[in-house]
Amino acid sequence: MIENYVSVMEESLKKKNGILDRIAEVCRKQEALLREESFPLEEFDRLMDEKGELAEELEKLDDGFEALYERTGKQLQDEKEKFKVQIRHMQELITEITEKTNNIQTMEERSKQSMEMHLRNERSRLQKNRKTSAAAYNYYKNLNNTETSSMLDTKQ
Repeated sequence: MIENYVSVMEESLKKKNGILDRIAEVCRKQEALLREESFPLEEFDRLMDEKGELAEELEKLDDGFEALYERTGKQLQDEKEKFKVQIRHMQELITEITEKTNNIQTMEERSKQSMEMHLRNERSRLQKNRKTSAAAYNYYKNLNNTETSSMLDTKQ
């Protein structure tokens, strides 16, 4: 029975490793989008949704792994020699998972900083456009008032 649990735990770690690879790929795509001059917000949102779905899958795998480990942890410790190869393989997978998680966190931080810079630039551009529009509006408003005043003056 415990052999099945150990196999399921190992398989869970392999799946988690694969999902982390997919998340890293999505992060790379997001970084590429953030480097583009014309930022495609719809595509970025789609990638965020995809990453959210993958994160949910990870959470389910984590929950399942933890539940199995709670059931088998003591028995695995008691029978270390019997499951030596599987335990070592799971430790290697956990090390890979940890490295990938750290890399993803680094990519996420870079993306966050790029997104903040992009938003600051966009906000600045919008403020400049508003000021330009307001100045143009005031200019035309004053121009119309001046023409009306000059017309009144010439009629007298």
